[in-house]
Amino acid sequence: MPSINKFTELENTLFPVLEVPIPGMSLKGKPNESEWEFDCAESSGYKLIINDKTGNIISCMTEDYKLVKNETIINQAIKPIENKGGILLESITTNNDRKSYWKWNFPDIEVPMAGEEMNPTIEIHNSYDGSTEIRILGGTFRLICSNGLMVGTVTSKYRNKHLHTNTQIDNLGSIIESSINSLIATFGPIGEQLADRKLKTKDIAQVAKELFPQRTNDLFISKVLLDKPKTYWDLLNVCTNLLTHHMHRDNQTTRQIESRLLPTLTKLAQVEVPN
Repeated sequence: MPSINKFTELENTLFPVLEVPIPGMSLKGKPNESEWEFDCAESSGYKLIINDKTGNIISCMTEDYKLVKNETIINQAIKPIENKGGILLESITTNNDRKSYWKWNFPDIEVPMAGEEMNPTIEIHNSYDGSTEIRILGGTFRLICSNGLMVGTVTSKYRNKHLHTNTQIDNLGSIIESSINSLIATFGPIGEQLADRKLKTKDIAQVAKELFPQRTNDLFISKVLLDKPKTYWDLLNVCTNLLTHHMHRDNQTTRQIESRLLPTLTKLAQVEVPN
């Protein structure tokens, strides 16, 4: 399992990074002679991404890869988030600085959903090894246990590739603001439809198969048998309870399940999700 470093300070994920071109090399010589020599070319087509604070090599990428620094993303994101009253919940780096992840909650904004009041959240993901696109995820939080643990469900998603031809990266601030506004407008109706849909037994098995790893599969079934969900909204509650009490919040698998949970349930319930 990759190591995970969780920080309480946002600044700790904003470590400086450098791009260092890798020079190209070619081999010169005669096939029938033992004399060979290397000739330096201008570029090999690759570059190193380096943590300038520690000197560690983070990744080796092609020249087409556009480095988008965590600092650049946060500088664009922080103003619209603070304007909406956002509070930072998580600031995490994983895989030896290759991936970063941030999550904000908006406690002053309430989204009515199936008779409950929930708060919007925004998650932002970035990577320095091309494994993760720049992702902005909109969701909601519910406080479901006394120790303050929360679980979010994703309602909107935006992705941005690390390419020099991608000009949308410069508009992250407006994209984040649009995601929050869209979330407020769409999440309530989605919840009402989930609460109105009678749960099919075969879909419980489908959720267990698609979302939960083997070690939590039995826990999921036990929780279903105990709570006896009758609607897809009830099943959402079962899943969020399981994610809160039986899975680690710092684990990447938990976040992956969390991001897939609502799309899976809306698909099974045949609930239309606005674009």
